[in-house]
Amino acid sequence: MEKKFYVIIPFSEIELGLSKSSFNPFAKAPQKPPFDLVYIEEKASTVLYPRRDHLIRQFARIGLKASQLTTSELVTFFYTIYNQSSTTISSIPTNIPANS
Repeated sequence: MEKKFYVIIPFSEIELGLSKSSFNPFAKAPQKPPFDLVYIEEKASTVLYPRRDHLIRQFARIGLKASQLTTSELVTFFYTIYNQSSTTISSIPTNIPANS
C-alpha cells in the first residue's frame, strides 16, 4: 500500500523585511517589489532549505521517506489536479525550464 502526502513549507514576505507600508496588496496599480528577484531568491533559499532539511530528517525518524519535488514533478502534480478529467502523461508539456 502506497500513500502520498504533500507538505508545503510557508514563506512570508515579512521574512524579507517588508512592512505593510512597503507593499500594499490592495493597491490598484501593479507594484514593483522593493527588492530585486536575485535577493528574494537568495533570502528565500537561506530560510527554506534548513526548514526542508529539518522536515526530511524528522520524517526519516518516524520511518517516512520525504523528498523535494522537482520542477517537472510540480508541473505534473498541478496539471493532474486541475485537469482531472483529461489527464494523460503524454499531454503534459515536457519542455519546462528547470529553475531550481
